[in-house]
Amino acid sequence: MCIRDRSILSETLDSMGAVYNAYTNYDVTSYHIKVQKVYAQKAIDILCQMVSESFFRPKNVESEKKVVVEELRRLRDDPSSYVQELFASIVFQGSPYGLSIGGTEKSVMDIDSERLKKFWRERYILPNMLISVSGNMDIENLKQSLQLSPIFTATAKKGIIDKYDKPLPLQKEPRLKVQVRKNTKQVQVQLGFPTQGLNHQGRFALRLAKVILGGNMSSRIFKSLLDQFGLAYSPSAQVSLYETMGEFSICSGVDGSNIFSDNLDTSKGKADPLAVILPEFFELRMEKIPENELHKAKEYVKGNILLEMENNQRIAEYYGRLFLLDRPVFTVERFIEEIEKGEVAEARHPHVAADEDPDRVVHLGGVRVVVEQEHELHPALPLLGLVALQPRDAAAARPAARHSVNTLIFV
Repeated sequence: MCIRDRSILSETLDSMGAVYNAYTNYDVTSYHIKVQKVYAQKAIDILCQMVSESFFRPKNVESEKKVVVEELRRLRDDPSSYVQELFASIVFQGSPYGLSIGGTEKSVMDIDSERLKKFWRERYILPNMLISVSGNMDIENLKQSLQLSPIFTATAKKGIIDKYDKPLPLQKEPRLKVQVRKNTKQVQVQLGFPTQGLNHQGRFALRLAKVILGGNMSSRIFKSLLDQFGLAYSPSAQVSLYETMGEFSICSGVDGSNIFSDNLDTSKGKADPLAVILPEFFELRMEKIPENELHKAKEYVKGNILLEMENNQRIAEYYGRLFLLDRPVFTVERFIEEIEKGEVAEARHPHVAADEDPDRVVHLGGVRVVVEQEHELHPALPLLGLVALQPRDAAAARPAARHSVNTLIFV
């Protein structure tokens, strides 16, 4: 079967009742199809043909460029999504991880079919690829069919073997980036710092810290911002880990009418969101987590991963990414064991010198700072990065230098 047109491709997959898509993140590009067992071989054939025998016709490339531009515009018209791209540009400053995955409108429109085809020939080669299959299939038959597929002939050529970027040097200076956007009512806040990458042992503790701080509806940030002060609809914490680096952050849309006021009045939504978030953030860093809270976080992480593994597409993604990035292959059982052993302290940067007062030394995201004077909100405030997307009329009142946060963005 040879599919030479995108409309025929989609009609073929739809006639199989397939779930199919593709995505690109900072580490991988993935093409995936999920079908009934009876269509499995056909789906594999289609997937291999897509990856190894695409045509890149000039008229199709020109049409697709316009589609990608509209996708970029949709992202940038959504402040809650765009703030994360802006945050990445600062927390990963100096690394390709800080670049927009989709590029800019100009960079997309400047691509032509020959340039795209050249990239495909150089990068879509067997050493850079991994095929991950999960489901009720005969493995030997699968291997035989793959060996006869075009992916093992068309991509078995010389090219450029992908290498991942080296870890960034430690961030030592505050970073500031300001963007103002009209016609928005909410302040989008993202506050965080760089972390180690996927292979660091502290990644398990980071997952627990994420849950405790903002991973679910009983988390600390959720309770304070939503339940106590009524300042946000859906606050959360996130951990994004890549091959050599990562980030830990809090993000939320908040009522920004009192931002930077340092007000903690619980009446009529008058509190300053930063004055609510920052003490929670640093209490996690400075104080021992109660055993019952840590236990609840572990159970939440374990339950989530076990429920995810009921989806065979998620299984294929989980193990496929481990193999593709040359990471030790952790079974789900091994992952749960590590979570059980985890302590949030592992997510900090340890090793305070013996002659230093530990209350004056802060380690976050690889940055070690001795705090000389206590800040009005917290002594470790200068270490944090803050990204805030805010309406124009609130921007004039921001005392950015006074709070000396790492990253501050208003849109």
